[in-house]
Amino acid sequence: MINLKTSLLLGLSLLIGKSLKAQIFTEICPSQAGNGTIVDFAYHKGQLYSTGFFTNICGEAIAHLAIWNGSGWEAAAQELPHSGHSLQVIDEELYIARYEMQADSNWLYKLGDGALEEVGAGFYLQSGSAFPNIYEVISYNGSLVVSGEFNRAGATEASGIATLIDGSWQALGSGLTGNIPGAPDLLYPHSMIRFEEQLIVAGNFGQAGGIQVNGVARWDGNEWSAMGEGFNNTVYGLGLYKGEIYAGGAFTASGMTSLNALAKWDGSNWISPGFGFQNSQAGDNTFVHTISEIGDSLYIAGGLKQVIYDDGSTEACGGIISFDGTSVHTYNGGIDNHDIEAIAILDDQLIVGGGVWESSYTGVLAIEPAIALSSTQIESAISLFPNPLSDRLLIDYRGASLHTIDIFDMKGQLVYGTDLSGLANAEIDLSDLQAGLYLASITSDLGNWQERIVKSGR
Repeated sequence: MINLKTSLLLGLSLLIGKSLKAQIFTEICPSQAGNGTIVDFAYHKGQLYSTGFFTNICGEAIAHLAIWNGSGWEAAAQELPHSGHSLQVIDEELYIARYEMQADSNWLYKLGDGALEEVGAGFYLQSGSAFPNIYEVISYNGSLVVSGEFNRAGATEASGIATLIDGSWQALGSGLTGNIPGAPDLLYPHSMIRFEEQLIVAGNFGQAGGIQVNGVARWDGNEWSAMGEGFNNTVYGLGLYKGEIYAGGAFTASGMTSLNALAKWDGSNWISPGFGFQNSQAGDNTFVHTISEIGDSLYIAGGLKQVIYDDGSTEACGGIISFDGTSVHTYNGGIDNHDIEAIAILDDQLIVGGGVWESSYTGVLAIEPAIALSSTQIESAISLFPNPLSDRLLIDYRGASLHTIDIFDMKGQLVYGTDLSGLANAEIDLSDLQAGLYLASITSDLGNWQERIVKSGR
């Protein structure tokens, strides 16, 4: 570690160190890398999938959906019509959010046996000349939620965000409308995460539920609320790190607080985490696209050119950095001339994907084997609801398989236990428990996790 940097945040001294790791990414098939950006990765049934704008990678015809074969990409059995933006595994199913650039109808897709299946009704954007793009899909309170550029789902009015209830898309309040003042005139809800019992949504939208929010808002299951003053430009990525919310995008401020494309939520306001990103030369387009906690580090990717610390010092970076809570690691300056948007750990390699305009990039980097997931990452994947509960407890787990759940009373006595093997989500009957406070202990192949739950009286 060299050159410790000191920055002041809310009167506290935060030390951010620079550590130029010697590792260099190895590009896969550089002479035939591909003809479009790789946007997202997801594991599904033992395979790593990618999606994006490409129709060719490594000299192979691959229509927007590819599978990693250990040394490169090959076409998935199912071709994806038009470009993909997000891949998510929910209830052991692979869901695909995609762009639609030729017609005023689009669908959320699920990868079925031998074919892509449309989920629910189609999405429409009945304004201007734009088409209905879907950017993200997530599980919240046991239901699918999608966000994107649309104002109708089937026959139902739904502005920018919708949830699937009993097979039909429904609006979340009056949804997302307008634009961030000064940002491009295009509705752009781009990223979603769960935090505690809330759904956090970010992008380019001015209002949520009629409230001015400036690009980021939270839904508590009943109504929308703002998060501070929001941002002055588009937010592309949201992520959790050590229990805190991070946001990244093309913004430079939240209210009167200056920022550099990266911010952390302190519970009331968006503040600098001690560093951000800026252009290294005229004409650069700097933005944060992806924020992902893996192991004990936070990985940040996008159109990254230069890290800027809160004391004004800078260092070169390219496409991706990692942050371990103390130091920023630029991987020897990173990846030149490519934006990075997709990140995955597979065995002993860090795999990244991206590109620029009509080109693709895939790079691999050797890492230490068996990176352990942190407790905060496990917590972000598991949701128990309702809490308090009446009779049934739902376990929503976005990730690998659950193993067991044991429930203890406050004396430490086991009052319930069952095997959850093979299930990504589960519903258990706790109607026989007396009203009171309990501790739920869950094991999974990502690790162990505990949460207090309340059983209400009938």
